[in-house]
Amino acid sequence: MGKPKNTKTAAAWSLVILGAGFAATLPFQQYGWARLLAGAFEAGLVGGLADWFAVTALFRHPLGIPIPHTALLPKNRDKLTNALVSTVENNLLNKDSIASKIADIRLADLVLGGVEKGLRTPEAAASIDVLAKRLPP
Repeated sequence: MGKPKNTKTAAAWSLVILGAGFAATLPFQQYGWARLLAGAFEAGLVGGLADWFAVTALFRHPLGIPIPHTALLPKNRDKLTNALVSTVENNLLNKDSIASKIADIRLADLVLGGVEKGLRTPEAAASIDVLAKRLPP
């Protein structure tokens, strides 16, 4: 299966490369290509930092700073678990929901559609021809 990827290291290196690329293009801002390249590096760096903060903030306090509205999943684990269980029990696995899903399946249409599609093949035409010739007059 191979070695598991270390995503934290890859993410950190990508931010370092984007930051270095942005810094390296700053002295060349008088050229249009450098401004374009700097903008791309800057956009990648800002997007990467925003993604890092958003994902980290769900699970813990970023940089250990107790910023309000961070570490939401550990703080609300019981609420989330109860809401998920309630949703599955009440919306997905209740009798009415299952009955309506079964009622929506139009079995006759599915079977007849498959039969009709099968009848339009050369093999089916040959079989029907053989059967018709075997029938008594």
